[in-house]
Amino acid sequence: MTRVVFDMPEKEYRAYPAYSYSQVKQMLPTAKDYKWLKDHPKPQSAEMAIGRVVNSLVLEPNKDPLESFEVKPEPRAPKGWAEDVASRGKFPITQSDIDDAKAAAEALRQDPFAGPILTGEGGSEISVFFEVDGHQCKGRIDRVPAGVDYLVDLKKTRDNSPGVFVDGKRDAFFLQSPFAKQAKQLHYHMQSGLYLYGWNQCMPDDPRTRWLNVTVDSDPPYHVRTFEMAQSSIQSGFELFRKLLKQLVECEVTNQWPGYPVEIEVIEV
Repeated sequence: MTRVVFDMPEKEYRAYPAYSYSQVKQMLPTAKDYKWLKDHPKPQSAEMAIGRVVNSLVLEPNKDPLESFEVKPEPRAPKGWAEDVASRGKFPITQSDIDDAKAAAEALRQDPFAGPILTGEGGSEISVFFEVDGHQCKGRIDRVPAGVDYLVDLKKTRDNSPGVFVDGKRDAFFLQSPFAKQAKQLHYHMQSGLYLYGWNQCMPDDPRTRWLNVTVDSDPPYHVRTFEMAQSSIQSGFELFRKLLKQLVECEVTNQWPGYPVEIEVIEV
């Protein structure tokens, strides 16, 4: 089944039973890691929470960005306050966090290149449902600008500095940006490949071939940059998703969750 939903609430999307990028990538490095995270889910970090607020401020300006949050009382919250907030399905956040999110959102809106992409004609937080190798999958695309050939994802990063050419003693080489390393570490190429595949399955009359990451620094002065994922990485990312999805389905059927290979490794020091 393929379909696109332009106004699905986030909670409804997350509850929909289908495989997602954020779920399947937990099969790395091993299925044993996936099973542990499933049985011991990590609470949302403050950094992730601020990122959600930034996304809401920029992509959904008519929505209350703090509807899932509760601001920490100042100067000190009463004992057990954070636990009480979590028990009511909300996330505790500080006023300082909100101020940082607002500053980052304003930097994104004012950027001469990224601003029009994020706030111009198009749709935001669009949910897509599709099949990969016979299995129901889903994705939630941050931004689908109108009249272009790309999809957009918004990310916060700790270091938005550009890549540089380094003139070594023997030869010069290009040192990739910190965000490129972050993208590799967190497998953003898998997200780009899956979401482009899903969108094109659902919307064949509006095909997209490119993937942009718009990024903003976590700290002042909130530098904004835009990165494009290489086509080769988009393809390898989708193939990686298919491989991990197949492994996940097999593990679910057998209830076997292997870790690293059972073998002796010869080392030399």
